[in-house]
Amino acid sequence: LPAGVQDALGLDWRTTKSFIGLFNPRWLLDQLMPVLRPLRHLRYVVPVLVVAALFVAFTYPHVVADDLRKFKLDHTLLEHLLLVFLTVHVVNTFTAAAVAHHYKVSVDKVGVAFVFGFMPRWALKMTGAEFMSRRQAMWLHGSTLLSRLFMFAAGMLMWYATRDANAWWSQLGLVLSIACGMG
Repeated sequence: LPAGVQDALGLDWRTTKSFIGLFNPRWLLDQLMPVLRPLRHLRYVVPVLVVAALFVAFTYPHVVADDLRKFKLDHTLLEHLLLVFLTVHVVNTFTAAAVAHHYKVSVDKVGVAFVFGFMPRWALKMTGAEFMSRRQAMWLHGSTLLSRLFMFAAGMLMWYATRDANAWWSQLGLVLSIACGMG
């Protein structure tokens, strides 16, 4: 297989041996593409949002650390991981699926693959990815990075905006920003 497809989870069928397919997303992607297509213009806004989020993070590092300590006391590691698995990873998976669908790659299944035999990860089974051009493969791989950058910035700005008013929204924003920043 060509570079960019070889050994990539979801693109190369050989890497998804321990894959549990949950559903076929084609009908969902067909319905959502008219709504999702304008979101491609977010790629122009993401750098500005990331700069703003980094400014907030570096201006108030002690406040971020204090809120992280408070949140760590309220929730277990399993709850953190489950929240990240159901938010960040789902958005990344469906971003990749939407980009692949846009480039006419057949997204056959959305499911859970076990990386290293035990760690669950959302994955896609796609056919036709080996026929993508280099530019298309780069957009497919880069779309998940852009979605993580957007969620990092949105989470950090949401934390900053709701820190005094709503504890739940600020905690969610902080967890999203930390998970996407580390990812």
